Amino acid sequence: MSENDDTTATAPNNPVPWDRFVKINDKAATLQARVSELEAESKRWQERAATADALTEQVQQWQTKAEHAQTQYSEYQSAAAIGVSDPELYEAARWAYGRLPEDGRPAFGEALQAWKGDPSTAPLVLRPHLTPAPAPQAAAPALQQAAAAPPDPNTGATAYGDAPAALDPAKMTLDEYRVHREKYKSTSFI
Repeated sequence: MSENDDTTATAPNNPVPWDRFVKINDKAATLQARVSELEAESKRWQERAATADALTEQVQQWQTKAEHAQTQYSEYQSAAAIGVSDPELYEAARWAYGRLPEDGRPAFGEALQAWKGDPSTAPLVLRPHLTPAPAPQAAAPALQQAAAAPPDPNTGATAYGDAPAALDPAKMTLDEYRVHREKYKSTSFI
């Protein structure tokens, strides 16, 4: 046997030893698999980043809506504090507030407080609703006493002992039953 028969020996036209060729080829295959794996992972992360961007945008939209709702709620509370709680009256107040010039315009609640304090400065549509209610007048003493004792609802009612007894056909004689039957035979109870 010669040294050329050995499988580890170099082939005549092969400048790279076979062991090294196999080792480099295996390493290249491993690296190619790892590159494919990293590309897939990169794609997943890109998708997650796109989802995160979309969710961030949605969160910002919801925060804007929440701030708007909070503003509307606080404005409605300030309106309700001075007695403007009817939805149509509230809309009229919002309309009147919107007609004020923007430069130097007070906050909605402050404008309502000012209008409530001096109804003559309020818009015409709100004036009747912002005037103070008249003080209640004292009721007559006779009416107060009459209101103290309510009438008896049983006045004129028949006492229970005077009510007719229920008929019991088992205790009737045959003649009493026939009379009773003939009396109610032609009467409809419906």
